[in-house]
Amino acid sequence: MEREVVQKRLGHASIVVTSDIYSHITRRLQRKAAEAFEEILVNE
Repeated sequence: MEREVVQKRLGHASIVVTSDIYSHITRRLQRKAAEAFEEILVNE
């Protein structure tokens, strides 16, 4: 989902506010995806 959509739905005045609050979710999901790929590659 686009950050701007989240910003407007939550009523944040600035995209920076939305990014600061929710960017950790993106980093966490990226890390989990990297771990899943590593697991697949290691176990082949």
